[in-house]
Amino acid sequence: MKTKIKYIGFGLALVIFILSVSCTKRKQPIDKFILVGYIYNSIDSTPFKDTRFKFYSYKKNPLTGEEDLKEDFFYTDEEGYFNHTTSMIMGKIVWTSYFDGAYNGPPPFGNVQRENRDDVNRIYTYYYDTLYTTPYY
Repeated sequence: MKTKIKYIGFGLALVIFILSVSCTKRKQPIDKFILVGYIYNSIDSTPFKDTRFKFYSYKKNPLTGEEDLKEDFFYTDEEGYFNHTTSMIMGKIVWTSYFDGAYNGPPPFGNVQRENRDDVNRIYTYYYDTLYTTPYY
């Protein structure tokens, strides 16, 4: 009888240990996404200097109706270039007033032209090169 209690106690301790080890969450490093490019005015070919834009992502699940909206704002520099770091994996570069729905402004500016991946450090750089749009605020 005493040996059964020892085996049950040992088994119970082993199960508790295994559950505590297996349920421990490990922190995963956050991916960094770097957006690089230049934005200029398509009407007169001048850069948008020190202008605020946003990296925008909107998804709606058709089955549940659940919405997921993410926005990350950034500025161009004095020459119209941007080099913005974000944790958002997907999105489009747009004016700050842009949203999906009844919006009358310019469309998203363009797509990524090339990318550089550093899988070891989890840094992904997306080059938009030259984007153009009409003025809209």
